Formats: sequence, structure tokens, C-alpha cells
Amino acid sequence: MDLSGNGKVVALGWVESTDPNARVHFKPLGHNAVKVWIMTVKEPAVELWRQTSELQYMEDALSSIIAWLATHVVME
Repeated sequence: MDLSGNGKVVALGWVESTDPNARVHFKPLGHNAVKVWIMTVKEPAVELWRQTSELQYMEDALSSIIAWLATHVVME
């Protein structure tokens, strides 16, 4: 979901890990975060929570792994 708290779904994907020691782009995931493989982007212009030089917006994350706040991930 969008980090602004409006409840808008910004992407669909698979949860790869919730382990705080898992690495995403060479950095530890940390607490209260989820490692997510992005399969479908719904809102391409949404900024990523943790940006890199290559991944800044959700559209950049398609078919990539990103870190996202656990409180903003809905698992079904």
C-alpha cells in the first residue's frame, strides 16, 4: 500500500522474507520491513521507501526486489 496511509494498492508481488537480517540491495532489511518481489505495478509514480541509484519509483521496481514497510503490506 501507499506509504502516505491512504490505503491505495501500489503494487502486487511476493513476500520473499521478513527476516531483519535479509539483505535488499546490499543493506539489511531491518525490523518492521518486508523483502518483496514486485510482479505488477499499479501506481508507477509512487516513490520507493528505500531508493537506490537505479530504483527510485515503483515503475523501476517491476520484476525486482525491494524493501517495503511491513505495516503497508497486505498478505493474502
